[in-house]
Amino acid sequence: TASREEQRGQAAAVSPHPLQNEGLYRGLFEAMREGSAYCRMIFEGGRPVDWVYVDVNPAFYELTGLRDVVGRRVSEVLPDLRAQNSEVFEVYGRVVETGVPERFEALIASLDIWLAVSVIRPEPGTFFAIFENITQRVLADRQVRESLERYSSMMKSSADAMFVNRDDRIVLVNPQALRLFGAKEAGQILGRPPLDFIHPAGRETTRLRIERMRETGEASPLMEQRIVRLDGTVVEVEVAAAPFMENGRQAFHVTMRDITERKRAEAALVEERSRLRTVLDTIPDKVWMKDPEGAYLACNPAFERMIGAREAELLGLT
Repeated sequence: TASREEQRGQAAAVSPHPLQNEGLYRGLFEAMREGSAYCRMIFEGGRPVDWVYVDVNPAFYELTGLRDVVGRRVSEVLPDLRAQNSEVFEVYGRVVETGVPERFEALIASLDIWLAVSVIRPEPGTFFAIFENITQRVLADRQVRESLERYSSMMKSSADAMFVNRDDRIVLVNPQALRLFGAKEAGQILGRPPLDFIHPAGRETTRLRIERMRETGEASPLMEQRIVRLDGTVVEVEVAAAPFMENGRQAFHVTMRDITERKRAEAALVEERSRLRTVLDTIPDKVWMKDPEGAYLACNPAFERMIGAREAELLGLT
């Protein structure tokens, strides 16, 4: 196998290297952390079909894992590249023909890495590519995107109203939240302070809850409060909120559930129990209730007088 210096000499014989006799630029070329490759493009029928590596820097080998490419065609080094990444050939060929620099990102399937590439034409028939491995960034972006998609899907499918509060503004709402607030479209809600929808009597409590979440980073427990819809209607809701980080900024995920019907049912039950208690307390008949084990649950005054004990003394006894 020819030494690297010999390979460079052979490649230089094919196409002169613009940095060959420039010591300063050679030092920069060798020291660059980005991978760099100086290549001569090969055209057939006016289309870019191959290129020859004239020179590469040490970072090229580190980032790609390739070895001994100088003086060789890319079709020898990466036989599947043209079939898998034809767009790379098109960009390089376009830069060589026009002289206009370009930058692009691509998954190089042959190497299983994502590269961000900047391409220039140092002289006719050649191109100089500088690239960095962005695989980790791309994978991280993909994870964030997939997470956001799952989050969005969860919000849309939830039976509860949900919205995101960032910088004291509502920045994301689900369809259930629109219905809860009485909005026809998201534009009626987005950008508004959440406190606008809190009943005036509960705004200070809500503001303090938000401040506490900011300071502690802990979720706020479930609580009941009233909100005011766009039409002025007051609705009873249960609210839970939790802080999270979004692109380095603190935000809050808020979940609301309309409990108006439940509150009505509870009020009706209290009223019914009150009426029943009134009847029990006034009728002369002796009335008592026990559980399946025979323990007293309740009794009326007539029963208390008969047995000689107060209801509170009897509860739980058999």
